[in-house]
Amino acid sequence: MGTNGTVAYIGGFEMPDRNAAAHRVKNNAKILTELGYKVVFCGVDKTIPADAETPLEAWGCPSYPAKYPKSAAEWLRALCDFGHARRVLDAIPDLTFVFAYNMHARPLASLLRYCKKRGVRVIADVTEWYENRFTLSPIGFLKWRDTERVMKRLHRRVDGMIAISRYLEKYYAPSVPHVLRLPPLVDVEEEIWNAPVTDSSDRVEFVYSGQPGRGKDQIGRIVGCFAALALDRDFLFRVIGITEDEFRADFPDAADRLPSLADRIVFCGRVSHAESVAALRRADYCIFIRESTRKNNAGFPTKFAECATAGVGVIANAISNIGDCFPRENGYLLPSTDEEGIRAAIASAIEKGKIGHKPSNEFDYRRYVSAFGDFLDTFRAE
Repeated sequence: MGTNGTVAYIGGFEMPDRNAAAHRVKNNAKILTELGYKVVFCGVDKTIPADAETPLEAWGCPSYPAKYPKSAAEWLRALCDFGHARRVLDAIPDLTFVFAYNMHARPLASLLRYCKKRGVRVIADVTEWYENRFTLSPIGFLKWRDTERVMKRLHRRVDGMIAISRYLEKYYAPSVPHVLRLPPLVDVEEEIWNAPVTDSSDRVEFVYSGQPGRGKDQIGRIVGCFAALALDRDFLFRVIGITEDEFRADFPDAADRLPSLADRIVFCGRVSHAESVAALRRADYCIFIRESTRKNNAGFPTKFAECATAGVGVIANAISNIGDCFPRENGYLLPSTDEEGIRAAIASAIEKGKIGHKPSNEFDYRRYVSAFGDFLDTFRAE
């Protein structure tokens, strides 16, 4: 047992590193471990046939994942069920805090009632606010109602919150007693940040890495900007997370621009996180352009934290509070998603030529241990 008791982390993260949520949770758990807490995970897992009743292991901590829902019935159960999480919590005698990572409404409401009876504090870890608009579609209506209830009602009942962005911090500060703004963190001592990489190109290399679905990233617009520059400039643009066929299907208008890029663009499809980081570390610049929506401003780009850690240049527009991290060397913060501004930034980066990397520890979890400890100490003082 940890000297300060046990913390349970519950939510839709898939350990050990199968989604972005897992990376956030694991580094927050490293902080909690350094602060003297034992951490128990209760996430999800696509590889198991049923909810785990005996512990697996993730990053040295016991993990009791629920089976990842696949059918409509399983998704409905996941929206409502608290039974598996309750069984995990019942088995922890020295439970001190429960961290609720982007939980659905009914399980979160059940968790709040459960923890109130046990005298355990609930800390919400909030990293997103999807724009699920009101709709008469049954599934869409359920998603809209779930989001509205969680974000506007249930999160106001938690004992504290770690918010990934200034947007969320500002929204909840008047109603949640204790709020700590905590960006996505990394561990700079992990092998992925220190393994040797070889620059495979003598051209200025740009990389996009992500999943551009649901309007998240303007990858079609980015490709169009590169195509407009391809006639008189040499570069390499590596696209990670989507294949060329997927790009053509999802962005048919921009697909017409691909022939002009010839050998200047490479689609890599989905790769492991380690491969994604390696590609980022080989590149000169990472580029991501996102519309200024509630969803994008409530979150904080994990990719930006990775760019800073790798020391590569960044071309991005001013979403969330990444502006707090500018100005920075070899960084272009664009005021909008206007194509003229994107093309000008890319052209300027190409004219600079190959750049040297300057890795940074500004998002290393060790820099946030003290602030996290002070945040948790406020509950002991009450």
